[in-house]
Amino acid sequence: MNRRALTSLRTDRRHWGFTIIEMVTTLLVLGTLIAISIPNYTGYKLKAQYAALEEYVDIIMDAQDLYLTEHGHFYPENGTLNILSRTQWSSSELDVRLPEDHLHSFRIYSVNRENRRFRFNYLYLIVDADIDFDRNGRTDSFMVLTYFRDDRPIHERRLIRYR
Repeated sequence: MNRRALTSLRTDRRHWGFTIIEMVTTLLVLGTLIAISIPNYTGYKLKAQYAALEEYVDIIMDAQDLYLTEHGHFYPENGTLNILSRTQWSSSELDVRLPEDHLHSFRIYSVNRENRRFRFNYLYLIVDADIDFDRNGRTDSFMVLTYFRDDRPIHERRLIRYR
């Protein structure tokens, strides 16, 4: 057998499949990439869910601010409003609509008082999240407080973790 025939036999055998070294190397590279990407994915997923929560809070609070501007008090006047998680909710008074797939329960408390000198308007928004954002094994709760005196904001609203 000549040299050219031996070389072609060796190259033909090479095309039959991968060597064990190539397979192990490929699996190691893929395993490393998966090990890097899974924690990043869960972190980004939590950040996106927290951003959605902040967006729902902003929508409700902006609607309450507009209602205060138009009516002189927060809605409901000196009362409580409960919004359950995973239920579609809409309010014609606030012109707000939450979809059926929202993951959090909201409780809105408003206190509106007026005396001879001042008018006070308090709004508490309590959010019971269905997600463990800080990964401590418990679902999180947040609170937002808005306080107006004579239609001027006294306390800036921001989302505070309280439990």
